[in-house]
Amino acid sequence: IEEGCTPFMEGPYLHSAPLPAWGAVVVSHRKANDEHVMLVQAQPRCEQVMVTHDLLRIALPSGPGGEDNYVLGLALDTSTDTGELPHPLSTEKGSLVPTPVLLVVTSDAALRFYALGHFERQEVLTRPPAALPAAPPAWAAARPAAATDPA
Repeated sequence: IEEGCTPFMEGPYLHSAPLPAWGAVVVSHRKANDEHVMLVQAQPRCEQVMVTHDLLRIALPSGPGGEDNYVLGLALDTSTDTGELPHPLSTEKGSLVPTPVLLVVTSDAALRFYALGHFERQEVLTRPPAALPAAPPAWAAARPAAATDPA
């Protein structure tokens, strides 16, 4: 745990993005000093998924001037069609199904994008975004028309 990465009692420290189809959660703790972003298998029991191959790990680069870099936010976008993801370790193995995109905001003011893939599971986790309604719902307040100045 890095002591000086945030002012005392300033948060949030823990960020998470659930991946229910895999029974997993992507997590990050702002004060982590090595594994900034981890995948935790939540079912049948909670345990960290060990990603041991460097090519597959999410490793944050150092901040400007070699300063420490921390995760400030996480989100999963399942509405983007990434297409098939080539197998990252072997061109001889089949591609992975379209994958969700992990968005990571870091303390060096960067928004980083990562594809999440699974070597064994083949269910498609992406879906088109929901269409916006043609009109606002009845409960939404409409802005009154601007009054005209008779002068």
